[in-house]
Amino acid sequence: MNIYEGVVEFYNQHGEGVVLNNKKPYYVYGAIIDEKIKYQILKEFKTYGIAQLIEIIEKSKNRIDHNIKDAHLIGGYDLIHMNEGEQKNFKVNRVKNDFKKIAQYELDNIEWFAGKNKFKYRNKITLHDGFFYQKNSKTKIAINDFLLSSIKWDPNLRGDIIYRQLDTLIYGTKNEKKYTSDTLFGFKFRVGLNSFYQINKEVTKYAYQFIRENIIKEANTLDLYCGIGTISIILSPFSKKVIGVEINKESYEDAIYNKKINKIDNVDFINKSVDQFVCINDTHFENIILDPSRKGVGKQTIQKIINDFSPERIIYMSCNPATQASDFSYLKDFYQLDKIVVLDMFPQTYHIETIIVLSKK
Repeated sequence: MNIYEGVVEFYNQHGEGVVLNNKKPYYVYGAIIDEKIKYQILKEFKTYGIAQLIEIIEKSKNRIDHNIKDAHLIGGYDLIHMNEGEQKNFKVNRVKNDFKKIAQYELDNIEWFAGKNKFKYRNKITLHDGFFYQKNSKTKIAINDFLLSSIKWDPNLRGDIIYRQLDTLIYGTKNEKKYTSDTLFGFKFRVGLNSFYQINKEVTKYAYQFIRENIIKEANTLDLYCGIGTISIILSPFSKKVIGVEINKESYEDAIYNKKINKIDNVDFINKSVDQFVCINDTHFENIILDPSRKGVGKQTIQKIINDFSPERIIYMSCNPATQASDFSYLKDFYQLDKIVVLDMFPQTYHIETIIVLSKK
């Protein structure tokens, strides 16, 4: 068994420390920048390798020592060995690097928001026959106390069981129509087991308030990828008219229901894909809100938005800075980036949420 020594140079996209061995990068879970470590190589690939941390020779001041058994196996504990400042550095620098590398754009004046709850913030979890899956696999792992959520689960339930805790606790399979509710900014929302609904309420409230403050007021707003209508309805008091577009039939039905129970008369929802909608509609909207899945919006749809809708303001919320940077690369010749905020929506994990505010040049 060959043991090597090295100094951690930087982080990869998942927050793993990277050491160089004969100029080849090796990813080491649990290692922090500038630490001198001993490591063992586990897997070799053409352009990189995977290594295991054996010993920390010189420890970073940014390290938090913990005694969590098998932390490296648990999805969600990716950065649990880093203090709050180092988690922030990793996430902000990752966003900067993605925009520089992918969009050839240097970010400055990045805002940062982190909530008070670093643990027990998730309102949704999924168990498999009473177990969690180890990260990046379907191997089951037993956890008595999942540090990221206060939800209590039944280890005896079989199948893939979703738990969601908002006003009430609901649980069941993704095909079951069970609902709880939640209130944001005075509006009440019906939320299903499998609805898209942000899992960290404290950070979500900040994000949605940020969006409300940065739209052009008393104007027409188009909310693409609107889900159950949360942002559309929250923006309704500040907009002349809001159109929400959602492909998922159940989410669309929830959006219609949420419009009805909140007695909103200036919001309409359309059950189409965003790609379909932009191909058949060229109405001018002063504001366009984008909150796509991890795969982003895509070049063709971005170009339709620029050419056919030509909004004065675009606000783009993303859970993947790489695809957001890719989409921005098509927007940057026509829109200036006024603001960017990095949200610590998922503390202890490498996942990142960002919002950018763009104005027409």
